Amino acid sequence: MKKFIVRASALVCILCLAGCSFGADASDIPDIKELGGLVTEKGYTQEEVLEDLSGQSHDSLRSAWGEPDGMLSGFWGDIWRLSEESNWQMIVYYDGNGCVENIKIVERHG
Repeated sequence: MKKFIVRASALVCILCLAGCSFGADASDIPDIKELGGLVTEKGYTQEEVLEDLSGQSHDSLRSAWGEPDGMLSGFWGDIWRLSEESNWQMIVYYDGNGCVENIKIVERHG
């Protein structure tokens, strides 16, 4: 019985990790400048951008966009500026498996 529980737990872990990367690859990620334009010029909402990024991995975002402009303290997340011309930034929060879980788009002051 103990072996069964260990094997079942291992299978669940593998499936969770595969869920992040299955079908999620860096070529599916919109360019950060493109996203910035959609948000600042077309009025895209956080929810619409989250739909595009949901399930992407931490590594695939960094591969597509490069190193973030900042990182969070206390949560697992990264911060990217949406454009050089504006103060808008996107905060990406990751779940325990390193997949995009939530985002916030905010205007940075100062």
